[in-house]
Amino acid sequence: MLVPVEAGSRGGWLKRPVWALYTLLALNSAVFLAVVFLPSYERILDTYGFTPAHPSALAVVSSMFLHAGFWHVAGNMFFLWTFGDDVEDVLGPGLFLGLYLLSGLGAMAVHYGADPHSTIPCVGASGAISGVLATYIVFFPWRPMDLDLPLNQVWAKTFHTRAVFAGAIWFTEQALLALIWQHTGLAEHGGIAFWAHVGGFFTGALLGLLLRWMGVQERHRKRPWGRTLYLRPGR
Repeated sequence: MLVPVEAGSRGGWLKRPVWALYTLLALNSAVFLAVVFLPSYERILDTYGFTPAHPSALAVVSSMFLHAGFWHVAGNMFFLWTFGDDVEDVLGPGLFLGLYLLSGLGAMAVHYGADPHSTIPCVGASGAISGVLATYIVFFPWRPMDLDLPLNQVWAKTFHTRAVFAGAIWFTEQALLALIWQHTGLAEHGGIAFWAHVGGFFTGALLGLLLRWMGVQERHRKRPWGRTLYLRPGR
């Protein structure tokens, strides 16, 4: 799979402390450390993960803060940190937290709609983080972004592009993989919840466009800390 990564230096731009991001990073990490060594770890994932065949409001939220292993949580937190700081810098902590949670809800809604009879629990913050990534792309469409292609845990190729193109390619890849996983029966055996990625990204893109239309970026740019908006080609 292609992996979107921020490219280049951000030039030491001024920022506010990103308290909501710090809280989400700490909460996800703390929950993982609190349950991973328990004998009932697997049962906790089964109980508090989101299972489409047995949906609950509690599981929709709790599933966003549970992870299936170290690399699962480490990867998610890396991408949340990579894209979340710039998004919260624009939105502030309240709107950023709302974006994160609503993107997670959108992710679970699409995951549920794709296979409402699935008995496999879905866990992880990647749906919510996909929404943060989408909002980042809406806010900063012309920032440099790399698409890395890993093979057997080794970076095989890096494609240099801009955020808007990287986002379009990544979203298309996730949607295609979701369709393949579903129609070949691979989804019945678990694995990556591609539909959750699609749902989270779509939700984050819609919210980002709404917030941009409301002028959130323009107000941010006029404040003392808001010296960044988005880069255009050649800048």
